[in-house]
Amino acid sequence: MDNRDYNYYEENAASIKLEEITASEDNAIILRRLRDGDDKLRHLTLGSQGLTKFHIGQGNDLGWLGYFIGKS
Repeated sequence: MDNRDYNYYEENAASIKLEEITASEDNAIILRRLRDGDDKLRHLTLGSQGLTKFHIGQGNDLGWLGYFIGKS
C-alpha cells in the first residue's frame, strides 16, 4: 500500500468508493457514517463485526478510518 498523507485523503474523501477500501459491508457503512457526519454514531469498537464495530482484517484501509475519525 502506498504511503499517503493528509492531502491525499482530503482530495479524495468525497469521491472514494467505500466498498472498495474495506473488506466488509459493515465497515463501509461505518466509514460512510463517519464521512457524512452521522451524529448518532457515538461510539465505535475495533476488532469485531456489527453496526458500530469495525472489523480489522485484510483488505481494510485503516488510513481512511483514521481520517474519517479525525474529521468527525
